[in-house]
Amino acid sequence: MSDDVSKNLRSICTETGSIAQVCRKIGINRQQFNPYVNSAGLPSAHNLRRIARYLDLPEADLFCRAIRFHAASHS
Repeated sequence: MSDDVSKNLRSICTETGSIAQVCRKIGINRQQFNPYVNSAGLPSAHNLRRIARYLDLPEADLFCRAIRFHAASHS
């Protein structure tokens, strides 16, 4: 499960420029965000909401398989 979130977040960071840029826009510091991108942990409910809001997606979509997430985020 955290692998899917991690892959999706990495994809988002790649598409938007950089991890630092995404962190600034979401309002999460880089040290806090790194474990999410590296499959070392899942975002807290609060941070998950913030990330989903930034992406204008339902929170559950962040847990989709990476291939499905990529296709859904470009619809």
